[in-house]
Order: sequence, then structure tokens, then C-alpha cells
Amino acid sequence: MTNPTVSPRRAMILAAGLGERMRPLTLRRAKPALPLLNRPLVSEIARRLIGAGVDELVVNLHHRPETVREALKDSVPDRVKLIYSEESPRVLGTGGGVARARQFLEGAPFFLLNGDSLSSCDLASLVRAHRRSKALATLVARPLKPGDPYRPLEADEDGRLWRIAGRPSSPLVPPRGLKQYVFTGVHLIEPDLFEFFPSDGVFDINHDVYPAALAAGRRLFILSDESDWYEIGTPALYLAASLHLLSGGGLADAAERSVEPGIFAAPGVKGLKSAQLEAPVWIGPDSILGVGARLHRCVIGPRCEMQEGAHVEDAVLMAGSRIGRGSRLRGVVTEDGVEVPPSTDLSSQVLVRENGRLAAYSLPPPA
Repeated sequence: MTNPTVSPRRAMILAAGLGERMRPLTLRRAKPALPLLNRPLVSEIARRLIGAGVDELVVNLHHRPETVREALKDSVPDRVKLIYSEESPRVLGTGGGVARARQFLEGAPFFLLNGDSLSSCDLASLVRAHRRSKALATLVARPLKPGDPYRPLEADEDGRLWRIAGRPSSPLVPPRGLKQYVFTGVHLIEPDLFEFFPSDGVFDINHDVYPAALAAGRRLFILSDESDWYEIGTPALYLAASLHLLSGGGLADAAERSVEPGIFAAPGVKGLKSAQLEAPVWIGPDSILGVGARLHRCVIGPRCEMQEGAHVEDAVLMAGSRIGRGSRLRGVVTEDGVEVPPSTDLSSQVLVRENGRLAAYSLPPPA
């Protein structure tokens, strides 16, 4: 087994999913291409990997692949080798996707990250924990809380992983003393794990590959980490993640900079002095704020327009959205280019364009 002495130089981002739980926001773009505080989620994941020393990055594609390519076009520096792994005619699952990209990954340890979640885990800490454990793979996890709707990882007090969602059912598993954790979508994997991959087909790395390795007595570990983690699987979770990040001060190296405490605006924003801004607010470049427009706890995308007296709260408006005079939006997410007529009052809705018209879908709270 390779035991790295430096941080892995290779990584893969899983970006091929269909994004079905995120619909209708994923009808025209892949979920990893959705903007998170006006930066595509996949580009923020790539930025964090590159900051940890990665210089070869594999991204798998299936649903709306052009939107992922566009999201990464200007955010990955030329010094980083960017490889796209196309999956067609069907998406291959988290395991099958890695197997398809095996030629780019084998031979050295690599990071594997989900493209629909964002973890603040210190990747250097993950590398150190992985070295100490001499594991086939190390998974970043956080303690399972009562009511969490996730299948648990079960590990002993030393962090050794014994079961994933009850698998494998084996007498090798200690009968007691295991703690339950939630997987955060961040792995550090040794290439020897490919020994446990099925030869082909659609399969899942957590459901199929890791239980096979555990059943064979191979060592897998977790790194228990309670830093910020955002699972961005549904419109409600997407809105919650955006507002939580906003409340924490946004993203590093963003175009939006603080113009006063809690108010972030990018270059080209017009009307900052005539609008009523109540922190936290995040405003993208070249947006226009009408006289008396009121914004509170919201993310405004590039080239948006808030007309006179519009009121937006607890919302994410994507690029080019236009909110009519006197309209009130609360708990709303809009896709690009949505136009809300004057004097409209909406709450807990996802707003999209359908056949040139405004369409509204209910936005249930996070599960």
C-alpha cells in the first residue's frame, strides 16, 4: 500500500448525478454548477482541493455536462491538469464513476469529493490522520445526531470503521462500543481499494465497495470532524446553506467585498445608498437596487434588478433576476433570469421560467 509522505496531488469530484431532488433548479444545469454565494459549487470545491496541493483534477460528467465545464472554465488555473470523465448513456454511480476514471487515479492516493456538498474540513488534517491509520481509505464524518436522516457509519473509539449502513453483517464486527457518524462526502483513498471494485456496471462506493473491503478484513478509518458541512441536495438545503455561509462572512477571495459590516457588494452595483440594506446581504456585480428596495438575509446574483420598494428576505436570487416594484419575496429561490411582476407577494417558493412565463414551486423546509 502506498503511504503518502505529502498531500495527494490527485483528486476527483463526483459531478455526474441527475440532481433529481434539486428540481426544478437542475432542469437547465447540473447541481454542482449551481451558484453558492455567486460562485459555482464545483468551482469552490476545486478551489479548496487546489489549495491543498492538488494539481490533477478529474471531474465526471453526465447531466447537463456543459454547465459543469462552464463553471470550471475560468476557476481552475492552467498549472492544474483538468480531466473530464464522460458517463454515457447512463450515470454510473459513485463507484462506477470512479471506476470509469481509474486510469487517471491509480498508482497514488487521491481525494474523492461529492460535487453536491461542501465541507470545511482541513484536508491537511485528513492527510495526517490517513497516514497514522495506514488505512485503505479514510472518510471524513461527523457524529450522528438524533433525527439525522442519514445512514450511519459505525466506528470504534480509535476511528476504525466497521460498518456502513449495517453492512457488512460479519462476526468480525465488535458487538459493542461503536459510535455512529454521518459521512460528509470527503474521502482519501489508496489505489489498492480498486481491488474491491466490481468489474463494471453501476455501483456505489459506500454501499458496494467499502463493505466488500470491510468483509475482507481491510482497514478503513474515519476522521471525526465537526467543521462546517453543507449537504446541498434539495432547494431547501441549498437555501439554508447559502444563508448560513452568508451569515458566516461568505467565501474567501470573492468579488463581493464588505462595504459595511455584514453587507457585501461586488463592483458595479448601483443604488447601494438609496436601498435599505439589513445585514447580512450579498450582492453580485452589476446589480441595480431601486430607491427604497429592502434587502435582508439574501444573496443577490450578478446583474439582478430590485425595483423601487421591492422587499427580499431569506432568499437567493440567481443571475439576471428582476424583482418588480413593490414585490415582497420571503424564503424564495429564483433561477437565472426570472422576472417577478410588480406588487407580487410570494413566500417559500422556487421560481423558474417555463415557456417564457414565471412558474412557482413549493419550497418545503429541509427534511
